[in-house]
Amino acid sequence: MISDNLIKTNTCLGYSILTIPIIYVAKRYDDPLSPDELAKKASELVFSATSNESAEGFYKALQMLNKSYMSKYVGGIPDVSLGAVDNYSLLDVLIESSFWDLIAYEVTHQYEVTLNAYRYMDEVFKGGQPNILECISKTQYYLLSKYLDSEVVKSLGVGKAMFIKSYQKIINSLRDFKEAQRRLGELLDTYLRSNNVNLGTLADILALATSFTLLEHSKPNRVSDIC
Repeated sequence: MISDNLIKTNTCLGYSILTIPIIYVAKRYDDPLSPDELAKKASELVFSATSNESAEGFYKALQMLNKSYMSKYVGGIPDVSLGAVDNYSLLDVLIESSFWDLIAYEVTHQYEVTLNAYRYMDEVFKGGQPNILECISKTQYYLLSKYLDSEVVKSLGVGKAMFIKSYQKIINSLRDFKEAQRRLGELLDTYLRSNNVNLGTLADILALATSFTLLEHSKPNRVSDIC
């Protein structure tokens, strides 16, 4: 992916970490599991599969990626740039990272944020919004107002991440003032684009929540025309 001209700008690391355990679990069962069941079993799989696996391969993968994954870290595990992780399991790294990184938090905490996003999106759909793109858009605004994006925190600092969260929360509160909501939304969008702000972590979570929604609504006993 890094060498492909069409993909190298986004290696999809966060989405891969989120979805690989889900895929492994889904393949084990003939009958489809609910998102809650998938999330619980995927998180359990992460704990069992990574507790005895060295973090060395994961660190090598991070070292191959773009610099946004290589910010200086001081804590309970070695900095990625050091590469000396012989005495640490992949689970050690994921648990330590979960204190400041939402992706690591998700796979070690039964996909709490993803399920929250999925439930919100499902409610939007059942509330009379059958267009999946509109459901995704509204859920993105919801996520931005509820959580700090880990990528923004790492690249721009907590202050900028808090600003984005608070600004979106204000926009969401103006539901009875559509024009003001629209104009403030456009201002935020302009700010994010002009400053190259990457909301990649919440986008990865939103993508998996969307997958859960599509899977659930494709079942025979659910509304099937979500698209």
